[in-house]
Amino acid sequence: MKRFLYSVLVLLLCTSCESLLDLEPKNGVTFEHYFATEQDLEALVTQMHGNLRTALAMVTKQELIGLRVDVVKQGSEMNKIRGLNTDYFLNHSTQQQWRAYYNTLAIVDLFFDNYKKAKDVAPERVRFYCGQGEFVKALCYFYLVRMWGDAVITKGSNYIDKYAKSPASVVLDTAIHAALQAYDMLPKYGNLKNLIYNYLTICK
Repeated sequence: MKRFLYSVLVLLLCTSCESLLDLEPKNGVTFEHYFATEQDLEALVTQMHGNLRTALAMVTKQELIGLRVDVVKQGSEMNKIRGLNTDYFLNHSTQQQWRAYYNTLAIVDLFFDNYKKAKDVAPERVRFYCGQGEFVKALCYFYLVRMWGDAVITKGSNYIDKYAKSPASVVLDTAIHAALQAYDMLPKYGNLKNLIYNYLTICK
């Protein structure tokens, strides 16, 4: 009897191993099944613009250094910035102003690495979302080169090796190329349509 049960157990394990390995989480999100619908693409594009808005709202140290003001109080943050206080500028928090732009570019890379997984999305909508990604990429690299000159150009969401900085001219060329791509892909403002408009059109 024991031998029989052992044989049945081995048989069940052998036949079910593959299915066990192919299990898909029911309450979790992975890249394998997140990029499935147009709503997923739109959510990522919305996140791009949210991150970009945060980045553009920041006042950088470079801008504060050149800001025209009547009075700068001694010992104030502004005084340290305009006096190029070494201790202040070596502080970790003041060295992270580029982070908001690279957080945005990380979302852009994630989008371009995965957008083709979405099914049943009209080609013109895919083009629209890709145009949005190129637009965000162009602005990020433009502001990076404007404020820091030489900068890192990302190589996709799956790249894990160390990055080297690229010359300012290369970063600017990257921004211009992305801007031209966006210009070709995106319709004029008056012709823009959001996802809700598409749904209403389909339902008519």
